[in-house]
Amino acid sequence: MKEAYYFSHDTNARNDEKILCLRADYGITGYGAFWILIEMMFENQDTQLSHKHVKGIAYSLNMEVELLTNIINSCVEYGLFVSDGDNFWSESLRTRKGTYINKREKKVEAGLKSAEARRLKALENSEQTSNFAEQDSNLAQTNGNYAKALLEQNSNTSDVMFEQNLNSVSTELNSEPTKSNKLKEIKVKEKEIFNSSPPKSEISEEGKEYANFFKGLLPPTQKVTEADLKNWADTFDKLVRIDKRSMDEVYQVTEWARKDSFWGEQGNFLSACKLRNKSKDGVLYYDIFLQKFNQERSRNNGTNSGQQIQRPDWIKAKE
Repeated sequence: MKEAYYFSHDTNARNDEKILCLRADYGITGYGAFWILIEMMFENQDTQLSHKHVKGIAYSLNMEVELLTNIINSCVEYGLFVSDGDNFWSESLRTRKGTYINKREKKVEAGLKSAEARRLKALENSEQTSNFAEQDSNLAQTNGNYAKALLEQNSNTSDVMFEQNLNSVSTELNSEPTKSNKLKEIKVKEKEIFNSSPPKSEISEEGKEYANFFKGLLPPTQKVTEADLKNWADTFDKLVRIDKRSMDEVYQVTEWARKDSFWGEQGNFLSACKLRNKSKDGVLYYDIFLQKFNQERSRNNGTNSGQQIQRPDWIKAKE
């Protein structure tokens, strides 16, 4: 499913005086264009849009460039948008987005604390099971020594007596109450661990290196938390370990997508986690990026022009 975000807006916004002026000029077309522009601003990393990209926006909306330009200018005139000549934005949206980001970060932090608590609990259960297993091992060793002594004691008896003694020792060991109780305790502990949440797998050094690489591709103004870095590192590990993607390919596809005019410059790819998300058609964004990356590389005769980001030496050696 395509990554989407929720932001609040007033249910009676259509009756706002500024909106009424816009509707009077352009009807429902102007009203619809206004909210689409608001959505695009929210998705942009700087919560703003560029005047020089209006042509592309109009194309995506199947609108005339002149009509969309007039709607934007009217929004600025009526105070719905603010413009500095190069970019335009909504002050109200920026305030709401700030509130949204703060709430999201608190939820992420709470989730991490909960996961850590489950991990520690699972580790504690695992250590208890290990202690039970060690006790049972010592018990088995003691019983083994006892059996050995009995067998040595009967080493001079006939074969029939030897076999009888061996069967007797086996029966005695299997019926010992203490051993049976210990085995039951171990099985109970094993069941508890199986039903509890397992500890999260350790993040590899390659994953951490990739997370810092992705951070370097983002604008300096983009806020990146420790939770973001962990999630990006985990995504890289899963792409390599589960999805069987090569590490150098992941680096190159990531860099291409971040430099793409739509995915990167317009803020549509600000989290490496998107690589393992699916579009509305059920296709991994990684595969979408990979296809376009290969097409562009074919047009450039197999080279990646304009890529200046410092990648690990083992990546550059394969190019």
